[in-house]
Amino acid sequence: MQAYQAASRYHETKIRTASPTRLVLLLLEGAVREIDRARLAIDARKPAAAGEAFSRAVAIVGELRSVLDHERGGELAANLAALYTYVQRALIEANAARDPAQLAAPRRVLTELLDGFRTAFGEESSCRAA
Repeated sequence: MQAYQAASRYHETKIRTASPTRLVLLLLEGAVREIDRARLAIDARKPAAAGEAFSRAVAIVGELRSVLDHERGGELAANLAALYTYVQRALIEANAARDPAQLAAPRRVLTELLDGFRTAFGEESSCRAA
């Protein structure tokens, strides 16, 4: 239990001290990770775990969409909002169908965004294609 608490405190500190750019990267990483967890849970026939992972992924993408600055971001913010809306809808549909194949497209969109942001901000990619 102590190791879990230490890891949790480390993760909270990482989030609190992150720059806005790093926060976007952390959120994208988290959404991809939750999609992967949902797929594993579906494969393992664990519907409750799959539902939780889907819920977290949808919430993370919703957070990404909610922090877009449409005034300063203009067309880019509008395009990102449309992508995030698509991803949320695709995740909800995949959850309803419990079809892991339906996770490929939203995962690919988020992974490509993550890779693009990492390239733009000089960070290395850690998300592998699935």
